[in-house]
Amino acid sequence: MNHNLTEKEVTPTVSVLPLRTPTLPPATHTNTVFLGREQVWIVDPATPYPEDQSRLLEAIEAKNAQGRNPAGIILTHHHRDHVGAAAWLSKTLALPVLAHPTTSALTGEQITIDRHLVEGDIVRGSESPDDRWEVLHTPGHASDHLVLWQPESGAMIAGDMVAAIGTIVVVPPDGHMRTYIDQLRRLESLSPRFIVPSHGEVITDP
Repeated sequence: MNHNLTEKEVTPTVSVLPLRTPTLPPATHTNTVFLGREQVWIVDPATPYPEDQSRLLEAIEAKNAQGRNPAGIILTHHHRDHVGAAAWLSKTLALPVLAHPTTSALTGEQITIDRHLVEGDIVRGSESPDDRWEVLHTPGHASDHLVLWQPESGAMIAGDMVAAIGTIVVVPPDGHMRTYIDQLRRLESLSPRFIVPSHGEVITDP
């Protein structure tokens, strides 16, 4: 896998840290995404492995030292290669976990969801117009799947709607192929300038 495993700043409001997860080959890592200039939202802290969890904490501490305080954890969906560090990180740093209402039912007691995110909600990293993230509910791969969209910059945090390595698996009954394709068309119509997938490098020519 030709994948830079160090944290990469994509824009002043987006950086990406790949961390090892029990995901499907050929992927071996899931991207944890940091959003926000002032308040930092941690999207899909997924690694269950202590060494990689230490890397995650170091990255958060480095942002804290810059005055960029962690605001909370956002889950794109409930699959195990997206939530593996969520409960641990929430407890370690006393951070709320935000996810779609369906995620609560699908994760059970594994993770406490503190705030529900639904279509049209807004998550802010600061008052800057390009730090205002719109929540899109995009079922198909998973019934609870969320995408974060920034129309000013054209940035899309796509979760498992697309992949830069491997393929997207759609498994019924929670997954539904026609719904997935419809949601892909919807995302395409937004004309993103770059896409952060959960697996693989940032897609800069979508």
